Amino acid sequence: MKFSEYILFFFIGFLCIFAILNYRTSLNEYGSIIETKYTSYITAACEDAMKTVTDYEDEGVFTTEKKRENAFNAFYKSLTLSFNAKNTTVEDTIPFQVPAICLIDNGGYYIRYLDITVDSTGYKVITPITTTLNTWGETVEVPSGSGQGTYFIRYYLNNQISITNQETGEYKSGDPNSVWEYFKAPEELNFLDVSTEENKKAFYTHKANIITNKTQSDLEYYINEYNNTLDKYGMQYTFEIPEIKGEDWQRALEGPTILGFLQGSQTQNGLKTINIYAMAGAEVKRTNRFLLTSDMYYHKDSTCPGINEGNFEGYAYSDTSAASQSYFPCQYCVDY
Repeated sequence: MKFSEYILFFFIGFLCIFAILNYRTSLNEYGSIIETKYTSYITAACEDAMKTVTDYEDEGVFTTEKKRENAFNAFYKSLTLSFNAKNTTVEDTIPFQVPAICLIDNGGYYIRYLDITVDSTGYKVITPITTTLNTWGETVEVPSGSGQGTYFIRYYLNNQISITNQETGEYKSGDPNSVWEYFKAPEELNFLDVSTEENKKAFYTHKANIITNKTQSDLEYYINEYNNTLDKYGMQYTFEIPEIKGEDWQRALEGPTILGFLQGSQTQNGLKTINIYAMAGAEVKRTNRFLLTSDMYYHKDSTCPGINEGNFEGYAYSDTSAASQSYFPCQYCVDY
């Protein structure tokens, strides 16, 4: 074979490789563009849903069915408008592209998921369903001693907890230290002692893990159930829940939040399917928020000289709530 023929074969092979790589690059770029666009859609939907919340009380913002439905309706309406699907044949399908919405409230969370049933004619009916309030908690056994019993600890987004002795029915709520002292501080509950900065950091890390693990686990359950049901009925659809970043969970732990998940279009890349998804959270706009400090004062102004990085403990969303937790109004920034 002549040298010129080698050059020709090499050139043809190079063009083939270049074409394949360029095709894959184009698909990746397309996927990135779509994901960015869908992220903006779902972020806007979360923000619009949060606009239905007018105020934040200590019990939360999604405490009634009407409030939850208002938030869901605003979410779907915003998403429909983003997709330019209003008054089109695909308008009714928009909610079915959202495998789950999570409303995170002060005392727990609600998940809106999709359920599939088959009616008498064989027609598949997809119905959005909202769970009851899912709470965050754990059980701690105290096997002996004066505090013997089984304790259920419930966590909240604010700095409150509640404990119930499931054997005696004894119940106490409040900040971790006051509850710990009330139950005579059995050793197994020592992690509730937040009297030192080290202990406080350990407690809030533990609390954050309880909240995030439970919430994500339930989201995965409902999304997987939906995937499995669709697969059962021969409907090709797979949504893999994205790994929620630590900073997003941190935002969720600061107060009521909406997390939305969106199933996008699928682009074939050889034998591989690129699944496009997006998630976003939007924090509630609080009209009243008091900052609590370890010297047992509550503050209205975040720039108050009485607040520093070392003494900040959390929030209360009314002066009544702060007072009920034994905090006093700050003499510098709370004017009464």
